[in-house]
Amino acid sequence: MRLPLAVAALAAVFVAGSTPSTSAAKQPSCARQPLSPAYAGGVHRALLAKQDVWGNALIARPNGPTYGAVRRLLKPLLFARTKTKALTTSGVYYLPFAQPLGVRGAHMVALHVADGSEILSQTAKGPRVKVFVGTDGHERYGSCLARLAAPRLADGFLPILETQYVDAAGTRYRQESFAVRGLGTGDLVSFVRLSADARASNGAVIQLVPEGSRRGARVAQGTVRMRVEPGESAAVYAG
Repeated sequence: MRLPLAVAALAAVFVAGSTPSTSAAKQPSCARQPLSPAYAGGVHRALLAKQDVWGNALIARPNGPTYGAVRRLLKPLLFARTKTKALTTSGVYYLPFAQPLGVRGAHMVALHVADGSEILSQTAKGPRVKVFVGTDGHERYGSCLARLAAPRLADGFLPILETQYVDAAGTRYRQESFAVRGLGTGDLVSFVRLSADARASNGAVIQLVPEGSRRGARVAQGTVRMRVEPGESAAVYAG
């Protein structure tokens, strides 16, 4: 599997008449919002029960176990763990993207972390491309959950991860990523589009940083770094 970092195109569009005004002080706090004791207690009791309390109650409903009914019981899950530690660097779950070629399925998979912070090859310990933003390019994309919109799939079901994020200085980002066999190699390649809107901030830096390699997977080229000037918007495309 290949994790190449090759910039296909850089596009920057200057937007006149804008004045940078958003400051870090105006951004939401990054402190995690604690779960209410009532919610935490309800989930804990359901997990410790000797029978499937929630499942039985949902099945007994007149309309059966609907998604709407489940949503009222359990908030969307964001973090994932192994037996001993967080599954990924940020602790957020990943989406496995692949392109099976036959009945045996896919033997290559790209793991796109749902907060947009990195893309992994094959395993959570595999080669990766990390995404950084911010005024100096050192803020991990998605690191402040209060400024991260809920991750979603394109049109609600397509295998394209879509995220939105606002950095500490107020620059707004949109990211789309997916994986297909491409570039004429037969390898599974992840593609990323990351746009930055600095029309209301003092500019930003986008960095895509590759790390690691092993047999069957490799990272090509080095870090991609792009400066977005105040009052401008820009997008970087990479495969």
